[in-house]
Amino acid sequence: MSDVLIKPIIFIGVPRSGTTIIAESILANNDLAWPSNYSNKFPKIVILNSLRKFFHNKYFYLKGHKSQLYKTNFFNKYTFKADESYPMWDYLVGSSFSKSTIEREATTTEKKIIRNYFTQLVKKQGKERLAFKITGPSRVIFLKSVFPDACFIRVKREINPTINSLMNVGFWKKDHSNEIWWEGLGDENDNFEELKQSKLELTTYQVYKLNQLAESELKKSNANFIEVDYENFIDTPTIEIQRICKFCDLTYSEEIKQFIVDNPLVNRNK
Repeated sequence: MSDVLIKPIIFIGVPRSGTTIIAESILANNDLAWPSNYSNKFPKIVILNSLRKFFHNKYFYLKGHKSQLYKTNFFNKYTFKADESYPMWDYLVGSSFSKSTIEREATTTEKKIIRNYFTQLVKKQGKERLAFKITGPSRVIFLKSVFPDACFIRVKREINPTINSLMNVGFWKKDHSNEIWWEGLGDENDNFEELKQSKLELTTYQVYKLNQLAESELKKSNANFIEVDYENFIDTPTIEIQRICKFCDLTYSEEIKQFIVDNPLVNRNK
């Protein structure tokens, strides 16, 4: 079998910038393996990736959906669906991954652990190539050191609707709107106490810093990447998806085409 970690596809972007709908349109390609809700719940048990063969096979295809995009039923949580799986990353790297910008290269040990884990993940799912998305800090320098030939897709969205969406989503209002969430994101010269007086200013600050960090890391790492604007994707999804597929050397498959048919796109900018 060829190396299943050649040219992995990695989506990055600020939370609520459209990464989910754009990434899932590409992840619909049946050749791709990805971290799932089972990786999120049981990160140590890699063999659970074999469950994908039960949910997705030539006899039936039980689709799972993200609740942030679609209305879901009780059984949805049991279906096999793509997930950012931060508990998996924390298991592989340490708790510093999900709560930090990690502006460094991976150590030799980290590279070995991560590559071995994802090799098993892809093989257990019976697929040919790895793809996943990461939101928040881009972590490009770290990820490129693990996957040197990775294809990065940076998703961008107009800043006002991104901030509005972030401030109104449950997880942000509950846990993140009163502090700098990611360690290393803030500038020590900035007045955090003053920023904390306004949830709007603090959220705006973090969105700005996340975008600034992504631009800096993509440049420093000399990563292979393209940018995809949420607004262009909504207006001309077929053109944008074909552009992504061409960049990643990925087949514009029937499953991807069907994804757009099954999931009518709506511009959520307000």
